Amino acid sequence: GYDWVCNTLEDRHEELAIQMKLEQATQRLKRKDFGVAIRMLKTLQKKDKEVKAATATNLSVISFLEGNIEQASEYAEVALGSDRYNAKALVNKGNCLFVNGDFNSAKDLYLEAIGVQADCVQAI
Repeated sequence: GYDWVCNTLEDRHEELAIQMKLEQATQRLKRKDFGVAIRMLKTLQKKDKEVKAATATNLSVISFLEGNIEQASEYAEVALGSDRYNAKALVNKGNCLFVNGDFNSAKDLYLEAIGVQADCVQAI
């Protein structure tokens, strides 16, 4: 269903189609269909600044879960470069620092994430 909706919206409502594609990728992640989700997110990564931040944030989480901390950190940096106030990207970067033993820097990023989004459960 997502593909049909996205294709129908693409001509006249590109922003809405992009949001639908992001939602589709999120649903793929929830179903642990990582390969498809990664491909979808990488195609969206070339879009505008907001979409780039969202896709890089999701790719950071996937890379982290796969154990590729270096790549997760790079994606978190891309997300933060697009949106410095992205609480989830701050948490992702903090998680990478934490795994690498830089606990103080990780704590600083978690606190910054809470400052950006007070209800950011991942940072708490």
